[in-house]
Amino acid sequence: MQSSVLLKCVSRAFVVGIAVCWTACVKTDVVILDPTVKYEPVSPDSVRVFLTADDVPGEYQRVAQIDAYQEGDCSGWGCPDRDDMIAELRKKAGEVGCNGIVLDPIDPATPELQRRETALRVLAIRWKPDP
Repeated sequence: MQSSVLLKCVSRAFVVGIAVCWTACVKTDVVILDPTVKYEPVSPDSVRVFLTADDVPGEYQRVAQIDAYQEGDCSGWGCPDRDDMIAELRKKAGEVGCNGIVLDPIDPATPELQRRETALRVLAIRWKPDP
């Protein structure tokens, strides 16, 4: 009986440790394009991901540029992948009141990101669907 309780505790600690690693390994930088304008935060679940600006169905306003990158030497199982980074980008976009992100290809010559093994850049937007 005690070994089963111990196993559950160890399993929970392992899951929490992996979650902390993913959060700690993905870093973000947010640049607000117009700091005089503030928006109410939105849920990350309501932030849509668009591959290009042409995919946005309607008019939109550019709010921020957000970079997500892997921090430190992280390789193998338990390290953030593209989905983890997208989830973090959606979270940050929601925090600044955006309901969409547009993936922005990163120029390999971008000095601040070229040293990163894994990096994504998005344009955080507020969009209104076509009626």
